[in-house]
Amino acid sequence: MWPEEESVQFLDSGVKKLDTRKPGRFYNFMIDRTFYFQHDICYCSGIINVITMIAQVNHPVNAPPGYRTEDIIDVNMIPLKNRDPCFLFAEERSRLPEVKRTAFSMGTPFSMGNNHTMHHEGKNISFQSFVCDSVTFDMLGFQKLRENSASGEAYYLNGQVLRELELAEDATTFPFYGQQKP
Repeated sequence: MWPEEESVQFLDSGVKKLDTRKPGRFYNFMIDRTFYFQHDICYCSGIINVITMIAQVNHPVNAPPGYRTEDIIDVNMIPLKNRDPCFLFAEERSRLPEVKRTAFSMGTPFSMGNNHTMHHEGKNISFQSFVCDSVTFDMLGFQKLRENSASGEAYYLNGQVLRELELAEDATTFPFYGQQKP
């Protein structure tokens, strides 16, 4: 059954008819070019982003660490409950002709040291500490820029910790978990 012609005209009267003329060649060319241009921009942006991310990841991996790393062996002695085997191990190693010197430390940059996070004047400050002797200090190539402590006990702080604690370069003490350390 076909609807009557009048009812079809009534339904069609409120609908705007589409222009069915086909656009010319220039119009099709511009639509295609615009699509490809946008596609090319997205593609190039993706490549640039990947290159940037690779550079950002590779920079810290390949950057110099700030201490000597060649010809140093870091041996973890933490599992030993007694210190005597540590001293015996160091003595035996120092007898070897290829070993120039041995040193002791609690934490090294290789083992990530002893992590500390303390609350100071409303902000959290994180840093690492290494308890070591002067031989370790020298082997790693650390340099003292200033000597502010007159006592036998000494803590050496890097520039970042000085800035975060808001200390002057000639400060003789610094706050460490609520205590003043030399």
